[in-house]
Amino acid sequence: MGQAKAGNFDINSPHWYILWTIDVLKAAPMVRWVLRTSKQSDYQVWIPFRKVESVSGRISHLPLYPGYMFIRCIWTPRIENEIRSAYHKAFFLKVDKNILYIMSDGDLDIIKTAENRCVVERDTEASFSIGDDVRILSNPFSDQEGIIDKFSKKFAYVRLSLLGRVITIPFSFEVLEKVEAMDYE
Repeated sequence: MGQAKAGNFDINSPHWYILWTIDVLKAAPMVRWVLRTSKQSDYQVWIPFRKVESVSGRISHLPLYPGYMFIRCIWTPRIENEIRSAYHKAFFLKVDKNILYIMSDGDLDIIKTAENRCVVERDTEASFSIGDDVRILSNPFSDQEGIIDKFSKKFAYVRLSLLGRVITIPFSFEVLEKVEAMDYE
């Protein structure tokens, strides 16, 4: 019996796969443990990161592709089941029930280049304050203007006047821009 292949895909050699999980930072050690204990000799687990600078100037490393990690291994159904058993919220990406793998190292280089080109981002929350006048840039409320009432970790709550009523709606920081003070009279 010859070596099993699917097209030019050699199932007996390691390839890069994409694994989706709720929390890549918690899942990565478990995935490494599964691969190490399954006697995989040539495995890698890679999570590309981007740098974000907080208001205080502290640099944090956050996943470039939240929820995704890249794994180089020899895929088997047993490996997939063990990773699922170790971390229940982890799944290999599939297309039409077939495992999705990265075709070549050139494809992986594109992802690594994206990681290397990431500049230090500023925390978007830092550029806004409570009471700031803002314009919504995209979504159904595009071009509406309002005032920031409060913040959460992911959202600014903006007070808008719509159809004669004042309402407060959460918006992600990316869809807001500061504007000059508005006259509400």
